[in-house]
Amino acid sequence: MPNKEKEHKLVFSDFFKECRCRAGLGRKELAERLGIKTEEIVRWEKGLSFPSENHLVIITKNLHLQLWSYIQLKKLAGFRANDVEKRFYIKMRRLARFQGNAAETRS
Repeated sequence: MPNKEKEHKLVFSDFFKECRCRAGLGRKELAERLGIKTEEIVRWEKGLSFPSENHLVIITKNLHLQLWSYIQLKKLAGFRANDVEKRFYIKMRRLARFQGNAAETRS
C-alpha cells in the first residue's frame, strides 16, 4: 500500500472513531444500524479499509454529523466530492479562515 493511501486510512480511522465516540455509539450498535458486522467497524477504525460511499451517508446520519463532516469523511476515504460539496467545502474553509483572522485581530 502506498504511503499516501496508508496515511489517508489512518487519518480517516481516527476521525471516524472520534465521531462515533462523540455520538455515544458503540461499535456493535453502529454496525447494526448499518447492517454490517462489528468487525467491519473495527477494520475502519484500524485503518484497514474504508466504508463505501453509501455507508458514509448512513454513518453521517447516525453520528448526527453536519455536511461539513460528511465531506471530510468522504475526502479522507478517498472519494471525490461532487460540485455542490466542493463549493460548500470551499465556503466553509473561507469562513473558518475568516473567523480565525477575526479572532487574531481581537487578541
